Amino acid sequence: MSCPKWAKEEYLEHYFGYRFEDYYVQVKCPVLMLPGGEELQDERIKQAMQGLSKLASKGKIVAVPGWEHPYGWLLNPDEMGKAVLEFLAKVRN
Repeated sequence: MSCPKWAKEEYLEHYFGYRFEDYYVQVKCPVLMLPGGEELQDERIKQAMQGLSKLASKGKIVAVPGWEHPYGWLLNPDEMGKAVLEFLAKVRN
């Protein structure tokens, strides 16, 4: 399934004007951020993720050993699955 051309164009037209700060405060569902090792080494990215996770009502950052974006699910599926299941168990309560 693909998006119509007009939808892609409209998305790109507005994408760079969005402020994630405005978006995240509106998010009501739980948000799990799974940064890769490189993201955690970059202080600017790390601080941005911490700020965004605090804006979401149920935001959490979990570092999984061996995770490298976008291949974490392939490189370490057991730990990735465990991180997600633990997060979901906590937000249900």
